[in-house]
Amino acid sequence: MNLEEDYLIERFLKGELSPEEEEAFRARMASDSVFLEKVTLERQLFDTFNEEDWSFAENDEAAEVKEYADLFGHDSSKAVSEAIASSQSMYKAGQEKRHIRPWYVYASAALLLILLSFYFLFPRDTTPALLYTSYLEQTELPSLIRRGDTVTDTELAKGQAYFENQQFEEAARVFSGLLQKDDDNGAFYIYLAISHAELSASDQALNVLNQLIQSDLLDSEKGYWYKSLVYLKSDQVEESQRLLERIIEHRYYNYGLAQMLAKELE
Repeated sequence: MNLEEDYLIERFLKGELSPEEEEAFRARMASDSVFLEKVTLERQLFDTFNEEDWSFAENDEAAEVKEYADLFGHDSSKAVSEAIASSQSMYKAGQEKRHIRPWYVYASAALLLILLSFYFLFPRDTTPALLYTSYLEQTELPSLIRRGDTVTDTELAKGQAYFENQQFEEAARVFSGLLQKDDDNGAFYIYLAISHAELSASDQALNVLNQLIQSDLLDSEKGYWYKSLVYLKSDQVEESQRLLERIIEHRYYNYGLAQMLAKELE
């Protein structure tokens, strides 16, 4: 990853992008699966390490490095050693004094991932429900405002406020009423379905998304993605996997994220 791209992702994770920059950033994630994978890894690093670990460091003799060196004597640790060597090369190739992660932070992440995969030292806590939450957070919800809407600004503002404050029962009531007045707004279906899902009313959520999928709206194919997430939320993993395969095959909305999620469910 080049330094400019690294800095862009860091600003995104810290919420420092302008609305225009964030819109372009999310559009790239939706269309570029390689870039999406980079962002996902950076998000994991950002969530794992504290702010101090994200600052510039030059100490090649850090305690973490010495601990890793003890492990490298074992043949099965060769992959870890190679990962850290690669990370160190990346670090030394671009030692600009800017706010980037030191190479041993990348090494820490590589070591952790490999240990998890090969030695199972820590129990996996990635449940279908957590995957639902993680991938929903990575999905940009559609705008509620459209030119020529027949609903009032007051109703929209109320529904959005309920949703953002996680008052999903009230949000579901408002968006259900909005759909009765305007069934041509795909965003209403999506917000209503998510509200139902958050209330563990998966059947109602799936029913709403089926209506969206069967409609002739531009947002209709988005229904497949949200439906796959609702299946995860209700622990219907096989149903979610089948739907993800369809999204990937037809390159429907969020097929890049669908590829990543499908791999995690294998």
